[in-house]
Amino acid sequence: MTLIRAAIPAAFLIFSVLGCLFGTQASASEIEVVEAEEILAEIRDGEAVERFQVRIEGDLDLRSLEGGVRSPVTIVDCEIAGPVRMEGAAFDGPVRFEETNFEEMALFSGARFNASADFSYSTFEDTVFFDSTQFGGDARFCATRFGRDAYFSNAVFSGISDFNFTRFAEEYVLFDGVRFCGPAHFEDAEFGRWTNFYGSRFSEEADFLLATFPGRSFIANVTFEGDAKFAGVEFDSFAEFEDSRFEGDFLLYGSTISYMKLNGTVFGEGSQVHLNNTEIEGFVIPWRTMEDHLVFRDEVYMGLVENYKRLGWFQDADNCYYHYRKLSQERKPVGWSKAIDHLAWLSCGYGVRPDFTFAWSLSIILLFGSVFYLGGGLLQPEGPGEGALPFSAGSSEVKVAGEASPREGAAACGSAGPEPPGFGEAIYFSSLVFIAQAPAEYRARGRYRYLVIFEGILGWLMLALFLVGLGNLMIR
Repeated sequence: MTLIRAAIPAAFLIFSVLGCLFGTQASASEIEVVEAEEILAEIRDGEAVERFQVRIEGDLDLRSLEGGVRSPVTIVDCEIAGPVRMEGAAFDGPVRFEETNFEEMALFSGARFNASADFSYSTFEDTVFFDSTQFGGDARFCATRFGRDAYFSNAVFSGISDFNFTRFAEEYVLFDGVRFCGPAHFEDAEFGRWTNFYGSRFSEEADFLLATFPGRSFIANVTFEGDAKFAGVEFDSFAEFEDSRFEGDFLLYGSTISYMKLNGTVFGEGSQVHLNNTEIEGFVIPWRTMEDHLVFRDEVYMGLVENYKRLGWFQDADNCYYHYRKLSQERKPVGWSKAIDHLAWLSCGYGVRPDFTFAWSLSIILLFGSVFYLGGGLLQPEGPGEGALPFSAGSSEVKVAGEASPREGAAACGSAGPEPPGFGEAIYFSSLVFIAQAPAEYRARGRYRYLVIFEGILGWLMLALFLVGLGNLMIR
């Protein structure tokens, strides 16, 4: 009894599966078959074509048709067994080929769809040609599947072009020289191993949200007059945007970029580049190209710095880091952090501008040297063959009322004495104080001794900053 109870569900499952299989075969055999010549006759007579869930056999060839197709054509959820030859055909009314399976090659080269054209949810098993085709109304290829190559070269889309959820085969996808006059939508589309948009023009927004480019994508010399939305896109291979122009924003946030080349790219005056949450392995674009267009985010700038270092573009890495620190400083509220950042900028250019430190060092040496010279702050001890200056025993300072100069002190002792140090000697003294220690042949007098200490401290600080900045350049 137990065995019988266990066998009942199994038997029910088997009969259910067999019923589905035989039911499917029976329904398939019941599909109405329509000859292509019947449809062609209706088109020639100017009658509206309407076919639903039929199988069309024979060649659907409109090349010999004169005067174009004046009536609407509706072929929905059908199978077209033979080749479709509609090169140069002109459709005045709307055309619908929704949910239709094209089993052989479909050629629409040079065709004109003056109204809407809808190929949504259809399948092209063989190569399809829409090159030089003009879509006067909306063109919809939503969730369409292409089994082999798809050619849209030099086509014109006057209205909305909808390729959302489209699946192109792992073959060639050609949109080169295409003019998208209306919004272009390629959301969640999956392209082939070679995708070509070379020389195309998007007059309005180009939306590639969540699209996938598994192979090489050639999107060079393309003009984006509206926003170029590539958010969440996966570029699994080379993506070439060279010599393209972006008049609107270039949105790449949340994308995965294996290797993208943007050499020669031009951004409009108000264009912004969004790279937040973007995974970048290789991003080839000179920093000067997008310096004023990158949207500020800490992780974006630091990611670009690392990207430039991987490429060996160390000058671009330094410029990017310098620009980032400058913007970060401007955004900080007034306080110690902002003051320290400002000091880091002035002294060493945030560690990537050693020339800043070098310039400050020269300025400090000149400034202190001038002060020593103009203020008479240096004394020269007795040298060979010279009269001694009025130093008291055990003291390096001349003790004369009113801070008399060395020349006056010497004259008071009845001796002309040596000439006071000149400007060059003052600079020499200042230089040695800055980089090492004061020379023995000169001494500072009075309050100038404290300037020697202060200059020495500045010298050690500047030397340390200079060595750090220079080390960054030399090590890499």
